[in-house]
Amino acid sequence: MPRLPLIAALTLLGCSDNLAPVFEPPLADRTLRVGERVQFAVRAVDRDGGGVRYAARGLPLGATFDRDNAPPLFTWAPVASDGAAAGRPHPITFVATDEDGARTEARVLLTVYAGNSTPSFTSPSAYPLDLRLTDTLDVLVTVRDDDSTRVHFELVEAPAGARLQPEAKQARLQWSPTVDQLSRRQVYGFTVNAWDEDPARTVTQVITVVVHD
Repeated sequence: MPRLPLIAALTLLGCSDNLAPVFEPPLADRTLRVGERVQFAVRAVDRDGGGVRYAARGLPLGATFDRDNAPPLFTWAPVASDGAAAGRPHPITFVATDEDGARTEARVLLTVYAGNSTPSFTSPSAYPLDLRLTDTLDVLVTVRDDDSTRVHFELVEAPAGARLQPEAKQARLQWSPTVDQLSRRQVYGFTVNAWDEDPARTVTQVITVVVHD
């Protein structure tokens, strides 16, 4: 059998080799805080000119990897349980596979630090209580705290009989004034404290209730 010229042989060898995809730009590790949102594109190029399929392993709870987007998008907004004061690592592996089965993996480390936001009240600070309609105050005291999953509440000062029932990031304030209380005055104050994992970030709201009969 006649031998092929050296240049022709090298050309045939190059054509038979399938090159694995390359992530462009290269994926990098990231740091973020609880309450922040991270989003980045995952793009790979097939050096042989073909198409690329994408996959991801180890996605944190709540994270999404939209492979139908062009290019695919990773999105995540970590909550309090995902972070730590010293940082909590979340390794994710992205995979790019070409049409011939050659694949490339890229490991990205997302390190999440504990958040530092303070709760803030979002409910009104004054309510009317019209005794012609109801004899019981029943309202929700709500706060916003993006980097916590739970907020603690405490009823610091209130007229006798009032109670506060916490429910995640809100608390139900209830009070039925007695005849004796109504004979004294018609304006009452309720003081509510709220804090997240750090009691040093306690916030206070004074709620005024005006009773109409």
